[in-house]
Amino acid sequence: MDDQAAQRAWKLANSGHLAEALQVYGELLAEQRQRLGDAHPETLQTINDEATVHLRMRQFEPARQAAGYAAQKRAEVLGVEHPDTLRSSYLVGAVLHDEGETAAARRLLEGLLPLFRRVFGSTARETGEVVGELATLLRTAGESDAAAQLEATLRPRYDHTVPDTWTLTIGLGVQAARDGKVAEAETILRGVVEQAPPLPAASASFNLGQVLMLKPDADAALDAFRHAAETGDGEVAPMAFARIGALLHERGDLDEAAVAYHGAIDGDDGEPGMSSAIRLGALRRHQGDVAGARAAYTHATRAADPELRSIGALGLAEMLAESGDRTAARDAYQQIIDTAPERIAQLARQGLGQLGS
Repeated sequence: MDDQAAQRAWKLANSGHLAEALQVYGELLAEQRQRLGDAHPETLQTINDEATVHLRMRQFEPARQAAGYAAQKRAEVLGVEHPDTLRSSYLVGAVLHDEGETAAARRLLEGLLPLFRRVFGSTARETGEVVGELATLLRTAGESDAAAQLEATLRPRYDHTVPDTWTLTIGLGVQAARDGKVAEAETILRGVVEQAPPLPAASASFNLGQVLMLKPDADAALDAFRHAAETGDGEVAPMAFARIGALLHERGDLDEAAVAYHGAIDGDDGEPGMSSAIRLGALRRHQGDVAGARAAYTHATRAADPELRSIGALGLAEMLAESGDRTAARDAYQQIIDTAPERIAQLARQGLGQLGS
């Protein structure tokens, strides 16, 4: 019965029917006091809820009395640092603030904040409410810098002190980036790079490079990828070398890009190495290094992925056409058309058409 009445009152208050909610709370409170007593936790919860409605109705005197009573009795029954006690104490501070008793509200909330941080956590919603109330008081007093510093404490901190959490922390950084929180992702991942052992640091550094590309900050991304390539294992290093090669290639630093591509190719037979072989083939063709281009494309034709394998074969076919060996080029294009995924087969048809009859 109590739960139904409390829920009904909450729904009324939540929909803006404050007077009706107050009436239901009053009836419920009278019944609870008779059945449970004035200091029972359920009675005190109803008194606290009633105080909240009084505050919303700008009825400061009954709001302060009810919240103060709930806070005092909860401290006696549940303890000073019980979450419910802290919630009632915060409500007293909110009433004082709204009533214009700003000095008293500030003293109370400043005393509560360390308790909220200890009990709920520094970035919890409950702690955020105290911080928000205090920040408003500080700004009203002309202390905007102090308010901003206080609000900054709500942002998550990643201290990276528990070794078993490196992978989890990297995951948090990656998720932050996916959520569009680039600055937060950068902070998280830099923390791992700076403090973790070499392998998780390399993984974090690679992901940091990806995040920095979103800013975009290509120079910082290159530094991050280079760190990952130098310290990473057989999984991270090839991916990092592939990113380094692509960035340098875009900048026109072809010789250094080729070195990076070779780093990816030498350490990996998967996507990073094979994609790098294809890019290296294109780079060498641009430089006029026929033998180097042919070697790179031939390496790519050994890829497990059908599309990468076909792109390598397409590069070789195009080189045959460029060299004037039309018969060999025609055969190569036809083989791609017969065996490659449709997207690559379409490119081969175009190449074959350009050869003519």
